[in-house]
Amino acid sequence: MTFRDQLLLLTAFILLFPLPLLGDDESTQQSAMIQQDIAALSSDNFAEREAATKRLKTLGRPAIAPLAKAASNAELETTNRVLQVLASFYDNNDDATLDELDAALEELVESAEPSAARRAAAAIAVHADDRDRRAIKKLKELKAMVLPAGINGPNEDIGGPLQIWIDDQWQGGDKELRQFRRLRPGRLQAVYRVQDCPASLDAVRKLEQQIPNSSVQERGAACLGLQAGPPKARGFEIQKATPEGSIAAAGIRDRDVIIKYAGQVVDNFEQLVEMIKKNKVGDTVKVGFLRQMKNDDNIDEEVELSADVRLKSWREFFQDKKRNERKKAAGVTIPSKPIPTPFPTPKAKPTPKPTPKNNESLDKK
Repeated sequence: MTFRDQLLLLTAFILLFPLPLLGDDESTQQSAMIQQDIAALSSDNFAEREAATKRLKTLGRPAIAPLAKAASNAELETTNRVLQVLASFYDNNDDATLDELDAALEELVESAEPSAARRAAAAIAVHADDRDRRAIKKLKELKAMVLPAGINGPNEDIGGPLQIWIDDQWQGGDKELRQFRRLRPGRLQAVYRVQDCPASLDAVRKLEQQIPNSSVQERGAACLGLQAGPPKARGFEIQKATPEGSIAAAGIRDRDVIIKYAGQVVDNFEQLVEMIKKNKVGDTVKVGFLRQMKNDDNIDEEVELSADVRLKSWREFFQDKKRNERKKAAGVTIPSKPIPTPFPTPKAKPTPKPTPKNNESLDKK
């Protein structure tokens, strides 16, 4: 029996014994029709192949999984038509359909079938900008903090490089991390996973392998709001004390040198990051630092100071920063807050010399 005879027999059976059109039975009938059309993509008859292709293009989401499965096991002609149908679904405006389509094509790219992998990668590349836009939208819905990579980088919606933070408010798990891979190639610079984030550290670290030229870093729940500068003989210099940050609010500023945190000596920025992980948001810690100041003779000298710093969350810090940026863009003058003056670290008192007894000399002979 030829393929055409099989197709006619299946059609006659469906016409003679129609399935109910409601609920699960309707889904079963639709699945049967999809499989019938997928089989027709391999027909010897050109008209049948064309008709099946057109019908499948009208189906959208229900056809994605069966088509993706067929692409991995089909002959070259069928694979070409399957990928043609799948790519046509990018014209759909339904986010759920597009999300499933992206996932199906991504799996095909990683499949062992080279023909399907190449064509799936080509379909993804053609729609890179749309995938990027949807990924940013979805990441924001999942409560990720999507930010420009630089201090004064372009807005995330313009297309510049990005840094993305996920904290304890992340609404997804490990599976939703696939949204990071849908950003346009070369755009994601860094992913920061904040302590207590629902996504596992192992899953987040895999992004570093999957996305070229990106890095993954872990941060504590609390933050100081500084950008590290060069290392010094003691500690490290602050390149930027961001106005919305905790240290700026405590009176610590650019060019100061951090040397102590909560009573512990700080040798470098990486060590400070680990120290902060021991604190909670809202904690107040004493930060010791060095500052160049004029002495009574108007000569610059390095003075050791300290300040009490209340720790913000990263989310609070970024929200304050974005709020001020919007105000500046609107021409609103942001009033400067009074900044407390850090106080000098008390110098150790000299050890008193013992008092001689009975007029005896303490000099050893």
